[in-house]
Amino acid sequence: EDLRHAQNETSTNLYTFIYEHAWSNLDEAARNVLLAMVLVPPEGAELSLIAAASQVAPVDLHRAIQTLTQHNLVDARGTIQQRMYTIHGLTRTFLQQQVAQWPTP
Repeated sequence: EDLRHAQNETSTNLYTFIYEHAWSNLDEAARNVLLAMVLVPPEGAELSLIAAASQVAPVDLHRAIQTLTQHNLVDARGTIQQRMYTIHGLTRTFLQQQVAQWPTP
């Protein structure tokens, strides 16, 4: 239903709609982790860097990363022993241009 409403929008507006919808379904920990991902290099980073950047408790960090990867907002790469996490360029742009401008609740 929501996508039908967005069908007539430009591709930029469609991306904004999709990301806003995804954002609205995230809890605070997942939002903080996703915002911290802007600081992660495009090639990715280990959880320790993401934990330091996001200031999210370890138990919440693991849950948030799982949620974000399930929603395709964060990409997990590498092996189980050397897992790296990154975000797509469009996600990075959305976070930098859109979310940064939103008022804090």
